[in-house]
Amino acid sequence: MLKKIALVVVLSFGLAAPAHAQMVGILGNLVNRVMNYIIDNANKPPPPPPVEPLRAIPDTAVNGIMSPPNGRDILMDGEPKRLSPGATIRDANNRILLPMYITVAIPVRYQLDRYQQVHRVWILTPREYAALDQ
Repeated sequence: MLKKIALVVVLSFGLAAPAHAQMVGILGNLVNRVMNYIIDNANKPPPPPPVEPLRAIPDTAVNGIMSPPNGRDILMDGEPKRLSPGATIRDANNRILLPMYITVAIPVRYQLDRYQQVHRVWILTPREYAALDQ
């Protein structure tokens, strides 16, 4: 049945009989390779779960609890601070967040710039937060 369908497809595109034989050979080879891959990998154990990536948070970063910002004004451990004009806030997946997406107080590590404004903030994962206590 497959050969008849392949022949109809090949003839409808105006290919000659030698091209039909070549196409059947290519399709057969492709199907054979896919089936061999499936059979070879059927008994392999599943891959290990992804490992949480390590983040390069500088040692000079200070631990704190960041309250939701109000514009550029924030509270770090209850102490009023300001976000610097180029401040970056990174979430637990190391993506940059806009300050308005922070709606609850969260544990962070942060760095200040030379004007004592908060310049870089890293929101901690539960594992990173637990490691702070040790």
